Amino acid sequence: MDASRLSKYTVFEAPDPVVWCPRGYAILVTDPRGTWNSEGDATFQTPVEGADEYDLIEWTAKQPWCNGKIGLGGVSYLVQSQWMVAQMRPPSLKAIIAWEGWSDAYRDIWFQGGIPETSFAPNWVRGIQNGRNETEDVVRIQEEHPLLDEIWKIREVDLSAIDVPAFIVYLLNKRG
Repeated sequence: MDASRLSKYTVFEAPDPVVWCPRGYAILVTDPRGTWNSEGDATFQTPVEGADEYDLIEWTAKQPWCNGKIGLGGVSYLVQSQWMVAQMRPPSLKAIIAWEGWSDAYRDIWFQGGIPETSFAPNWVRGIQNGRNETEDVVRIQEEHPLLDEIWKIREVDLSAIDVPAFIVYLLNKRG
């Protein structure tokens, strides 16, 4: 997307508040547990993140400025977090927009085609390890757990458990 079309209030890979807020939506941008200034220890692509997001959805739905209907949108990691929480079925979640993301951390990110991903994933982890407490070392986990075992299975999403409407967009690269 042409970045010049986004407002200065747009957070990386999140919806633009200048587009959505005048249409009656509120945009909440939160740091996952243990990242940036959020309290706790950071884990990535786990049910802990889903449970935290579940709590945020239900808290938001009860705010006086909210009509009780929550939608989620975003790109990449924000898609994975949408899948993780949507499978938990928070009552106030009404729809999701999953734009260019993944649902299977093991196969789609860390071991694409069974081959360890050693370029994007480690750089991504270094870029988000900015918390005040412990941060899960997913690169070490990748090295120590090359096979699909329990450490990866907790990061799997049960897409069949998701029952809210979803607008899903995956773009294919055309290389010529």
